[in-house]
Amino acid sequence: MSSSQSHADIPAPELDLGDVIFSYTRAQAIEDGVLVEVTDSVKRWFKVPVAVTSRVWALVETNEMATVEDLALTILGAIHRQAQESDTVYFDYCGEKMWALIGAGDTTDPVMTVMMLDED
Repeated sequence: MSSSQSHADIPAPELDLGDVIFSYTRAQAIEDGVLVEVTDSVKRWFKVPVAVTSRVWALVETNEMATVEDLALTILGAIHRQAQESDTVYFDYCGEKMWALIGAGDTTDPVMTVMMLDED
């Protein structure tokens, strides 16, 4: 690469992975109840859409001490304690090990998904 050429000037290689056999979108997961959209409850802390898995939602609904807002604050605390920037954060909430991931949703726009540690 010449000194006058930047990485942005180099075209990305085309990658052919073949035909899509199956896809399951975030929107479908929300519609099916696999994910529960909680963006409205946490928008004062997060600028991206946020969904939790149905297992995380069940914990919030059945535990008197749990609220979506408190879960959001727990995630924020874990982010601030984390030593390095990452798209993933691990934390404990109401005695359960959980993790949150920020990545592309159905489009390239970022979204957050909050899961139990054994979920992906």
